[in-house]
Amino acid sequence: MGDLPRPFLPLQHGRRPQSSTGIARRGNIYFNYNLLSGCNYHRIVVPLVNMPADFDAKVPVLFFNRLGIESHVIDQFQAQGARVVIDLDDDIALPEGHVLHEMFKRNRCSERLIENIRRADIVTVTNSHLASKVKQYHKNIVVVPNALPFDQGQFAETSPGLGRKIIYAGGFTHESDLRIIHDAVPRRELIIAGDTGTNGEDIASTTWRRIRETFDFAEFRPMLSVEEYMRHYDGRSIAFAPLADTPFNRCKSNLKALEAGAKGLAFVASRVYPYHNEVDKHVVLYASTNAEWRRLFMKLIADPTFRAEQGRALAEHVRRHYHIDRANELRRQVFESLCRV
Repeated sequence: MGDLPRPFLPLQHGRRPQSSTGIARRGNIYFNYNLLSGCNYHRIVVPLVNMPADFDAKVPVLFFNRLGIESHVIDQFQAQGARVVIDLDDDIALPEGHVLHEMFKRNRCSERLIENIRRADIVTVTNSHLASKVKQYHKNIVVVPNALPFDQGQFAETSPGLGRKIIYAGGFTHESDLRIIHDAVPRRELIIAGDTGTNGEDIASTTWRRIRETFDFAEFRPMLSVEEYMRHYDGRSIAFAPLADTPFNRCKSNLKALEAGAKGLAFVASRVYPYHNEVDKHVVLYASTNAEWRRLFMKLIADPTFRAEQGRALAEHVRRHYHIDRANELRRQVFESLCRV
């Protein structure tokens, strides 16, 4: 290949560049290295770091998540003969009422995302619902579920500790989902992790301020970097994921179930896709009403044997079905197919 956009941050197997952002390279695979984005971390960085050391694409490939790389940069890579794989882990458009809807609209994010999709050789997505949204813009779509490198680093199991038992680790964009459990969760057991702790007038600050006011009975913990955020689960024994049943949310993944399973925690989720699915339905506890949420929380708090059994079952399940090696085998096939495109 000729000259390509810079900077490049060389990525070796099992190691990371020194910078937090930039275009990095692993052999023939060029990708957006961004440790400020949880999506980019889980869908791009973690998979590539955990690829077999001897694997490499046979042709130069640009691999990135959503808007991690703009269309003019894609054009530069393609002009030099590179293939393009774009990964999507969320819907193309934000619904009205979403806390980021106006910003998304103002910055033409949907239009820019569609431009990127149309430039790609292959699109990878997290589930079939999202694939159905994307197919009007691209015909070559591969579903690659979220996965984790279980028992490595921050993704190892934890043991229950003292203090509050219930943990929710997530971002401010789930404010409306959190309200689902407000009247059901035991007041003295809840921890909400991921708070930026800022008090400005930006969207994140104002939203977190509302969350702190609404859940004034919870213990709040500060946001951690993507490379250590799983520490929030350490010492806890119950995790949960409330989610409204909307077309937008059905395009999300079951990542919170994988995180809970990585740590060996019992897990409760809304009885909606992506959490309610054929693969996971026997190891996840589901709730649809305030009464069901309350009953499950109280049973898990009151019955340590039940709590431990649920955690063990989920831990075994995610390691069997959602190991990063399984997802990376799909990615390997995607990269190898590009030499035939």
